[in-house]
Amino acid sequence: MSQRITSISARFFQAAGLPLRREAVFFVLMMVMWGPYTWIVLTDCLRLWSWQWPFYNRLIYFASYTFLWSYLTTTIVSVTRWRWFKITLYAVSVLNWGVFLFLKFNFHTMLTPDVLQAILETNPNETVNFWQQYALTRGSVLAYVGVVTMVAVIVASEQWWKRRSSGNGSVWLGSLVALCLAGSVWCLRPFVAMLHCDTIDQLESCEIYGTDLWGGDNLTTYIYSIHTLRVSMGEIDEAIARTTDEGLNGDATRTGSDSLTVILVIGESYIKSHCALYGYPLNTTPNLIQARDTGRLWVFDDVISPYNYTSTSLKNALFCNSIGHGERWSQTPSLFAVMHRAGFDVYMWDNQLNYFKGALFSFALNGLLYNDTMRNICYTAVSDSCFDYDEQLVNDYLSSSWHSKPSAGKMVTFHLMGQHFNSAQRYPHGGEWDHFTADSITAKHPWLTQEKRNEIAEYDNATRYNDHVMGKIFDAYRDQNAVVIYFADHGEEVYDWRDFSTRDESSNKLPQAIVYQNSVPMMVWCSDRYVALHPDVPARLERGRHHRFMHDNLCQIIFDLAGIDTRWYHAERDPLSEQFKPSKRIVYDRIDYDKMQNK
Repeated sequence: MSQRITSISARFFQAAGLPLRREAVFFVLMMVMWGPYTWIVLTDCLRLWSWQWPFYNRLIYFASYTFLWSYLTTTIVSVTRWRWFKITLYAVSVLNWGVFLFLKFNFHTMLTPDVLQAILETNPNETVNFWQQYALTRGSVLAYVGVVTMVAVIVASEQWWKRRSSGNGSVWLGSLVALCLAGSVWCLRPFVAMLHCDTIDQLESCEIYGTDLWGGDNLTTYIYSIHTLRVSMGEIDEAIARTTDEGLNGDATRTGSDSLTVILVIGESYIKSHCALYGYPLNTTPNLIQARDTGRLWVFDDVISPYNYTSTSLKNALFCNSIGHGERWSQTPSLFAVMHRAGFDVYMWDNQLNYFKGALFSFALNGLLYNDTMRNICYTAVSDSCFDYDEQLVNDYLSSSWHSKPSAGKMVTFHLMGQHFNSAQRYPHGGEWDHFTADSITAKHPWLTQEKRNEIAEYDNATRYNDHVMGKIFDAYRDQNAVVIYFADHGEEVYDWRDFSTRDESSNKLPQAIVYQNSVPMMVWCSDRYVALHPDVPARLERGRHHRFMHDNLCQIIFDLAGIDTRWYHAERDPLSEQFKPSKRIVYDRIDYDKMQNK
């Protein structure tokens, strides 16, 4: 019996290894042409000698995906012996190789959802213009050389292997193949989970809190990009339909007659516990404190973000939905469309417009906010430049003709880089901006090395620079009828309660992590002229700032302060209204924030 089992096992392993013995060249070239990033990551591991996360994890998954696709195609070629099929696979693979080289050499990118979208939206005239521009660039020539070289390698290698191949199976090779196949199938779990995602929010959660492994092999990347684009287009179409309905048929009007400017400032990665307004011992907010002490700034006590990553947080903040009332952002119109419909000129100056272009979080937000249809419905003008520092972004708008253009009402949005990692890159160095040093950090936590204290000091310097930017905005509108609303998209950890910085998946589990990563600063500043025209607002702000709030209902405050009459305004969701009723604050789609914190 044991001999029979041994014989069957031997035949099985011989059969498993046979495709590689017959078509070794085909298999190796498939691995090369479909998994270039596998070899890039391996090179990084060897160069940096770093076999810790994320290097080894990505290498294993990338290699597994590439091995699986390559082995399956090699097996089909080996079993069928269809020459035409093999040639077809080679042709498709060479084309894929050429696309990879073209994108890599010309644009330093790979096929991503936004690249695929750009390709699908390109008309014939744009295609002709594109090739006129890029057909003979240095990168394109290198790609052509790479393709020709690959074709030569295929022909020469196939001829060489035909003379050497015995075509016999091998037990040891088959055993190795079986082991690799088992590992590859196990590594498919995140790939299957990705294909089951029906919304961009789920895809982002899968990427950020799952494995973040798309891009290792080209086939997986193609499937991922197509699936992401399909899901995204469905959500964007739904949001556009709602927004268009509001833009064409909505009842949004403005009740006031005096020219009003509403400035919405979106901060980034702002941890509340490093804000002096909230009791931080270092003075990271001198301008904000001065504005508060003069009675023109109202600081909200208890505001949270529903997510700790930008795109999903902002989609819920910039649309008229309420998570606590079971509404998805794509089921309601854009805040900007309602304001535009009410007669406001709407301007968006975004310092994250080109940040990490091609990444899912960038595609998920920018593909929505700057969709051509959404642009036409929502905005009067949108910035087309990004800057090293946020003050440059603000100066760019203030020096533009849009700022000085007379208008019955304006809404200006500044989307800042704020304190986004790496915070040392968020402020100019030298002089007053290197205000804090490692020696300024007096916390006694045992994990605080000199290097980590320096990181905290850099974060605090970025926070102080953010305060300077806010002071610049206040000064620009001090003599106008203006109101400024500031909130951060999410918080951050900076070694405050554990040996960890930035954000991670533990926010789904640890109440203290949710406090640091989701509890954010929010404040409202009013000019003297605005207060004179709206004498009831200060008292309502003073009362409302003590309510617990989640900024998915931000639009309610803006509609109130701007005097917008619209069916999308709900007084019970507006903390400035006497009818306000706090709703459940649901974070990460399933966690009741207040119930979790009160356990």
